[in-house]
Amino acid sequence: MSNFYKGIVKLEVTQNILFIFDNDTAGTNALESLNKIDKLPNIKLMLLPNLKFAENFPVVYRNKLSTRNINGFALTIECFLDLDESKNYIRINSSGNGKINSKSSLKKSFPKNFDKTYNYSNLKFLVQYIKNFWINNI
Repeated sequence: MSNFYKGIVKLEVTQNILFIFDNDTAGTNALESLNKIDKLPNIKLMLLPNLKFAENFPVVYRNKLSTRNINGFALTIECFLDLDESKNYIRINSSGNGKINSKSSLKKSFPKNFDKTYNYSNLKFLVQYIKNFWINNI
């Protein structure tokens, strides 16, 4: 996404654009790097917001299960779906990057139509967060 951003800046696109990065190590590093280069006033960058439940999230590192604050470390867009924390965890590789274990099953479990049993609270929080960010920064 960093290269796409740089291309948009070079093209001097005039539409308002918001780039949203995962709140993980890669997203944080990309955002810090991009904030150091010249940018157009109509292009904004943001990280996904922190989530309270992510402060104590199951992780597997070196084949050991523990908990860790994944905000700013391994919080991805999938974390805003209806997670069953007893089945989901972040697997941390040797370079320290995290990946949710059940990404494909999370996508499949998202209801195609409105489902009253699905927990939309994190998605609602995310939409409101993006809306507020947009209003305060454009």
